[in-house]
Amino acid sequence: MTFWPAVPDSLTSCFALARSGADHFVPFSSFHRYQRDDSAWANAWTTPVAEYARGFRSDRVALLPAFVRYDCTSDSWEPIDPEPAPDVTFAPEDFGDDWSDTLDRDDRGLVTRYFGSIEPLARSLDRVTFRVGEGEHTVELGGRDTGRSITFAVPRASLRRAVEWEIFDDLLIGNFMRTTLHGSWPSSGLYPDFTPYVTKYADNGRARTDDELRAYFAEYRRRMGVVTWLRAGLEQRAKDGVRARLAADSPAYRAAKRVYTRVKRAG
Repeated sequence: MTFWPAVPDSLTSCFALARSGADHFVPFSSFHRYQRDDSAWANAWTTPVAEYARGFRSDRVALLPAFVRYDCTSDSWEPIDPEPAPDVTFAPEDFGDDWSDTLDRDDRGLVTRYFGSIEPLARSLDRVTFRVGEGEHTVELGGRDTGRSITFAVPRASLRRAVEWEIFDDLLIGNFMRTTLHGSWPSSGLYPDFTPYVTKYADNGRARTDDELRAYFAEYRRRMGVVTWLRAGLEQRAKDGVRARLAADSPAYRAAKRVYTRVKRAG
């Protein structure tokens, strides 16, 4: 029995199963529930466990329950059926956040050094402003005049931890930080000109300068081979172009996604 864990995207999951040779599909991810009072609004957009089976059709693979116990010796499984976590929320203060706190001098220096060190950002936006409590702190990126900037409204403690520990993605996915984009941005918002450079390349890949980023991509190219690298790059640019021009909930975007999946299956 060969398993494939996957997020709730039935078309993509079926394609991945066919390409990988897996014969069983195990849903995972997206089981979280937002438990802060200031992020609970996002629970309306989470994916219930029952939704993983919606649209999943395959003659070759089986869709297992999200929570199972698998016995490797007998190649068998049984459902676990855990009880859902209590549907409760907690005040931001329970996590160390007070929305009235402001940044001190040390905080402002830390934030400035963090974003100022990510060199590629200067090509895409002019400044990043943080509205914390009653105050604001702006990091001027010193690049060309793009006419674009970002304002983040965020509590001090979480911002400090995210910058100090270099885990800014936790703020982006936490759904309590409020983000305002100024200027002309694509319909995909912070992607691809902000999020990948901060969370993927800088925080995770340790590539903050242009030289480090070139070395980062060179290593990927070496491991993948030139042909695979070029094909993946063209594919990614095509996806980025669609995301930048079409809203994710639009009929045109959904149609483009269906076409993309069919092409990938055929390939």
